[in-house]
Amino acid sequence: MNIIAPKNIENHDAVKYAKDITQICAPLLDETPIKNFALERVYQDGGMGFCTDVEWTIEFFKKGYDICFPEEYAVLPPSPGSYLPWDLRNAIEISEKMTQFNKDLIDRNAYQGVTIYETTEDCVNAYEFTIDVDFPSSMEYLLKNIDLFKNFIFYFKEKIHSDKKLTEAFYKKYTFTEEPIIKNVETSIVQQPFKVKKYYLLDNQSSFSKKELSILKFIALGQTSKQIAKNLNNSFRTIEKHLVNIKNKA
Repeated sequence: MNIIAPKNIENHDAVKYAKDITQICAPLLDETPIKNFALERVYQDGGMGFCTDVEWTIEFFKKGYDICFPEEYAVLPPSPGSYLPWDLRNAIEISEKMTQFNKDLIDRNAYQGVTIYETTEDCVNAYEFTIDVDFPSSMEYLLKNIDLFKNFIFYFKEKIHSDKKLTEAFYKKYTFTEEPIIKNVETSIVQQPFKVKKYYLLDNQSSFSKKELSILKFIALGQTSKQIAKNLNNSFRTIEKHLVNIKNKA
């Protein structure tokens, strides 16, 4: 069942919980050149979103920009786990409103980033990471750190689902302010899904390998080095060496 957006924008859940979302995203925003994080849940007839920029969130809904995203995903259908680096200065023209939306973000110096897609049976979840355009080699940084962003998404969802009011807001579906205008535009710039090879710690950007993560899981279960070596078919010395590396990173 869809919910009609409140007339007072400040009462919209996306605005009401913007500070909570910003607090959850603090490790990402404080320790990386990412200046803004946003989540969009888009259905055919409605959607919901969160953003760490409160001022922009209010402007977004006042101008009815929520209708832009069904347009975008209709012409750019994401596959599960795919990601899209973007620079709004080179965006495809889809509609007049979408063009104005892009212009507003360019004026705010929020025109470069990457979106990671998650698809369900009835909606698309788009996780957007907007980078500080003054950061050197910003696009190169985005592409090199996709695995970091994917790990942050897991962290973000865990935090959302640990709070009842945020969980309820996360799954709400507001109706669009207008009927989306869909155009058929061909594009092939969406990157294909890939497997995460490293698991990052957001505080210092150190990372655990898959092997180290396997060892950590056994440690969490209370197993000794000898037991872990037997389970992973490795020597005791190999496991001990990995443990030293893990301790140094953590």
